[in-house]
Amino acid sequence: SAQPSASPSISIGPSAAPSSPPSMSSNPSTYPSSTPSISSNPSAAPSSPPSTSSNPSTNPSSPPSTSSNPTASPSNEPSLSAQPSRRTCKNLVIDFETAGDGSLLEAGEYIKFPWVDDYGITVTAMSTSGGFIPDERPRLFDTSNPDTSNENGNHTLGSPNAECTPSGPGVGSGGVPGSPGENCVEQGLVLIIQESNKNAWDDNAGGGTIQFD
Repeated sequence: SAQPSASPSISIGPSAAPSSPPSMSSNPSTYPSSTPSISSNPSAAPSSPPSTSSNPSTNPSSPPSTSSNPTASPSNEPSLSAQPSRRTCKNLVIDFETAGDGSLLEAGEYIKFPWVDDYGITVTAMSTSGGFIPDERPRLFDTSNPDTSNENGNHTLGSPNAECTPSGPGVGSGGVPGSPGENCVEQGLVLIIQESNKNAWDDNAGGGTIQFD
């Protein structure tokens, strides 16, 4: 027919109730829906600064490294020590009878270098007043023969003293037995500063110094 039987029905609201309630579950799924994301680059800054300690640990984390083989080459400069290593020194007794090489010295000689080659010792005579010291050399005096045949020698330098047992050519109360300067042991050759240029060995009354360098 040309016209509908009636106008269509219109509803402004839904039906009073859904056909069924939404589904609900008290237990969620066991696994997340997807794996967590992973980044090869960490964040630009740490979440917190590293911890610090004012007191270091009492023990190192590992023992120090050791090597059974020292370095192949020594250092360029020697190490310095406030305490030098101990050295063994040789005791040297100079008795004016022999030179450094063992050769015998002679009475009346003016000497300066008999020990220089072997021990580096030089002998020098310096007069306070007067005296005869060629090239600053002292002279060897024979205490067993202080007068040299009455040529104006000096018996006060003789040894041993005439009062000793056994006696010798020395004279003077300062060398008698029991005195502080007791002269009862033979002295042999001794060094003097010669008084004047003469054959007899005679000590200088003006005195002086004999120095060993």
